[in-house]
Order: sequence, then structure tokens, then C-alpha cells
Amino acid sequence: MHHESAPPQRLLHVGRQPIYGRDRGLIGYELLYRSSAENRAMFTDGDRASLTVMLAAFVEIGLPALTSGRTAFINITRNGILCEFPRIFPREGVVFEILEDVAGDEDVMQALMRMVEDGHVFALDDFRETPVNKTLLPWVKMLKLDVQALSVEELTHHARSHAHLEIIAEKVETREQHERCLELGIGAFQGYWFAPPKVLSCVMPPVSRATVLSLLMLLKGREHFDPAAAAAVLATDPAMLLRVLRAAPAPEHGIATLGEALHAIGADRLASICTLLVLATDGDEPPPPPEGVMARARLAEILGAVTSRNEADEALFAGLLLAATPDALTRGAILAALPLAPATREAILEHTGSLGAILRAAANFCDSALHAAPGEEVTDMVRAAHHRARRARDLLLA
Repeated sequence: MHHESAPPQRLLHVGRQPIYGRDRGLIGYELLYRSSAENRAMFTDGDRASLTVMLAAFVEIGLPALTSGRTAFINITRNGILCEFPRIFPREGVVFEILEDVAGDEDVMQALMRMVEDGHVFALDDFRETPVNKTLLPWVKMLKLDVQALSVEELTHHARSHAHLEIIAEKVETREQHERCLELGIGAFQGYWFAPPKVLSCVMPPVSRATVLSLLMLLKGREHFDPAAAAAVLATDPAMLLRVLRAAPAPEHGIATLGEALHAIGADRLASICTLLVLATDGDEPPPPPEGVMARARLAEILGAVTSRNEADEALFAGLLLAATPDALTRGAILAALPLAPATREAILEHTGSLGAILRAAANFCDSALHAAPGEEVTDMVRAAHHRARRARDLLLA
């Protein structure tokens, strides 16, 4: 009997520390790099740490799960600014904290100017006014002041000199520090006096180098980008499809096909996702998805092609989502966070409508066949049927 084995997986960890207003109302969370479930930041490469948090926020865990609709504060390095990675995030609900070692040279200021003009928001982290970072002040809306590192005089000076900006006092650890900041008119607070960071973890499926490189090659000439070719690549990698869907803006009626997913994400944002995956992961090549789940997706496509409504694209898309979420206990929560068309989500979870019937029939057939033949033979049968169905449909449409 053929046994499907799960691909190797690793855990991705992100620290999350709340930021509160003067009335103790929750404003948002700073998202922090963590190398393990322990509440400690251990890293030597600041760029990779920052990009790993962006990856978690954008394509692995997702902003809704990390911030529950509150503002996310994410550190950004000089290289992150020059690459303009903030463009892959929504303009609302995300603040990028420029690290204290970033100098305001011409290249950095030009990149910030372009992103600020497009509506992205920046803050200066661990701010101490110097000739190097003073030039960055016109491009930020917020300052974060480290109450542990600044003297009372320095804290007072910054709070009063930059009162036109939103100021967040960070590393607030005592009642006295909090009260002093309140007296200075500071409007937001972060630190152990309020709450320590909490580490959130998720299983991160391995990143396929073949998938990422194939997509990057297709994206090399953006003006000639072929969505059909990109859809063919995604059809072989359900884990990458999930990443694309997490990063895609939600269209009005939701996403029901690979083509709609690629239209929603757009070539520029897809390229940024692939670049993040290259820079923030090791790209350990995963084994191919289990034969059975991919056979079900392809058989669903075949069955969808012969329905009166020709639901081949919708059926393949739904089948791939089933392949990407093999655990039925977590499937509902994962799909709920994606911008799917309601009919697609209901077909997968509740087996409703003609699409639900197609998925159920494909699963029953493949599950029965797997008891009688190895998964590879079932896949060969489905592949051959898929080829014949495609050819017949092409002849009918000719």
C-alpha cells in the first residue's frame, strides 16, 4: 500500500510586543525577529532578520493573524529601504521602523521619498538626533525614544523638539518612567511595564528553489510577463500558492482560479515575494507533494472541464488548496484568512455546489485507486486522462 509522507517542515518564530496609547488602548504591535520559541533575539545578519519578519508578516503567518487588524511595526535596514520592500505591504496598518544605524544619504532619501509619496509610513527607531539621521526626519511620521538609553534631559529635549511627530516611548520598564513620559506629552508606550514580547510560531513548508527561480525567470521581463506560464508553475507547488494568496489584496468577489490569484498579486508584488524567499530562506528543496493529493487536484480539473459550466480552472484551484492544507483540523482557519471566493471556500470545507461535488468525486476515485495501485500509477492514469480531456475540449472549441 502506498503511504503518503508529509514534507519536512520547520518552525518560523516572530516576537510580538504591544504598543499602547495614553489611555492604555492598544495601538499595534512591534514584530520582532526570533530564532526560536525563546523570547530572545539571536542573529548576526540584520538584513536577514528584518526580511524574515517581513516574510512571516506577509506570506507565512500573515498580518491578520499577527496583529488582529492593529498596526504592525516592522524594522527595516538600509538594504530593505533601497530594495523598497515596503511596497509589497498595504499602505494602511504598517509602519516601518528605520534602524538607528541607517544613514540618510542621497540613495536612502530618494527611496524614502518615493515610498512616502506612495503612502507608506516610516518611523525612526532608537532616535538620537545626529547629523547623519537628522536628514531622515522629513520622511518620517513617528519617533521611537529608548527611555533606558536617554537621560531625562535628552528625553525631554526630543519630546519637546519633535512634538509635531508621533512619539513612542520604548523600553518603558517602571511606573516612574511611564509617568515621566506622560508628563512630557508622549502619546504611546512600549515595554515590559506593559507587556513583554510574546513569541508566535508557525510551521513553514520548505521553499522550492525550482519554483522560485522559475517564477523569477518569468518575471525577468515584466512587460512580457506570461500569467499562464506562472499559473502552470504554481499548479505544481501548493505551498507557494498559499504564499501568493496570503500576499494578494482581496478582490471584491474573492479569488477562484490561479489566473485570478496572479491578477490580484500582480507581477511586481510576486517578484518581491520571490526575492524575499531567496534572501530570507535557505531554499531547501522539498520533496514533491504526495502523488495522491496532486492526482486529486488534476482529476478535479478533468471533471470540471466536462461540466456544463466548464469549471476546470476553479476545480484545479480548489484541488490545489486541498493539497496545500492536508490537515482537516487546521484547514478552515487557514482558508478563512485567504481572499477566496465564498463558493470556493464553501466547496472545500462544506462540499457544497457543483464544485464541492467535483472535489468529492475526485477524492473518492483517487482514494479508491490508491488502495489498488501505487500513487505513481494513479497519477499516470490521471495525467493521461487529463491530456485526452484537454485534447477533446480543444477539438470541440476549434
